[in-house]
Amino acid sequence: MKTATLLKSNQTIFLLIIVVPFIALIGLMMMSGNAQVAASVSTSHLQQVDVMPIRLTQQYSENSMAVGQVEALQQSVIGFDRGGEVVQILVDEGQSVVAGQLLAVQDQQRIIASIDEINATLTRVQADSRLASLSEKRVTELVNKNLESSQRLDEVRESTTAAMALVAEIKARKASLELELDKSKLIAPYAGMVVSRAIDQGAVVAAGQGVFVVQQQGLLQARFALPASAAQLFSVGESSQLLFGQQTVFATVFSVGQQRKLATRTVDVIFSLDSNTNGLLTGDLLNLVRKQQIDIQGVWVPRSALISGVRGLWSLFVVESNEQGQQQLVSKLVEIHYVDDDKVYVSGALADQANIVVHGIHKLVPGQLVQAKLLVNKTSHKSNESVL
Repeated sequence: MKTATLLKSNQTIFLLIIVVPFIALIGLMMMSGNAQVAASVSTSHLQQVDVMPIRLTQQYSENSMAVGQVEALQQSVIGFDRGGEVVQILVDEGQSVVAGQLLAVQDQQRIIASIDEINATLTRVQADSRLASLSEKRVTELVNKNLESSQRLDEVRESTTAAMALVAEIKARKASLELELDKSKLIAPYAGMVVSRAIDQGAVVAAGQGVFVVQQQGLLQARFALPASAAQLFSVGESSQLLFGQQTVFATVFSVGQQRKLATRTVDVIFSLDSNTNGLLTGDLLNLVRKQQIDIQGVWVPRSALISGVRGLWSLFVVESNEQGQQQLVSKLVEIHYVDDDKVYVSGALADQANIVVHGIHKLVPGQLVQAKLLVNKTSHKSNESVL
């Protein structure tokens, strides 16, 4: 009986030696599998983000565009120097004129009547002057023969002088009337074209009232209102290229204003346009595009990488590794300096070759663990710009 008990005890020990390690092995395998599943589940729940490396630059090229208007070299509002009724209008809008051409005429009847009257007066005073001269001659002969007193000679001499002065006065009045007659005719000051006509025949106009707008034909110029800092970059005689739609217009800087306009705080820069340019009319708009290098350290980033920040700043997400080696989002505040289509030049606390999230940033938060996917740049932006 003692032998049976001992045998049973040995069997129990044997089973424990076999079963316990087996159970432990199964437990370890299950724990390892659960850890792998947990790790797999954790990795699968990380949001994937597209990133690209940035490159710091010391400056950027800024394209500035201004719009200017085509003008005639000369354009004048012309009218009569005297008031009166306009009895003839000889040209109309759109017609070409030559220098000295008669454009319109005022009523001249009163002036002509006054000239006729002054002519008659002039004839009379000239006769009086001749008579006074003859009288002076006769009295002089009598005085020489002691047949007349010297006082009488003085009187006739003064009468002759007065008659001659009256003749000169009447002639001056006649010249004044003839000038008024000329002023009743409106003459083209130079060769050009009638842009507009303000009155019709029969209208009574005041002195200086505009009747026609005449502009010089041929040479054209373009006027641009620019900020003072931009205007100072131009010099007289400098060649430039302007844009009229898709057409390039060659121009030369004619003048750079030296006074800032009070209303717009701008300075006028005037360009003389090439005479061979076709299709340009006064009033057309031209574009002036000019590149300027701005010395500010920063980076080019896609516009989609930016999100509105605080106090007028913007922010973007940089992917960095934390202490556990995990990829984590870090928000960086940046300042925008220039926008060029879908690319933006910004500055801030950014490291060269840092990986930034390029899109989908509205779904992300700072400190979030992510799985980064590096995008390959296939093109590069001109003037050191980074482009996806």
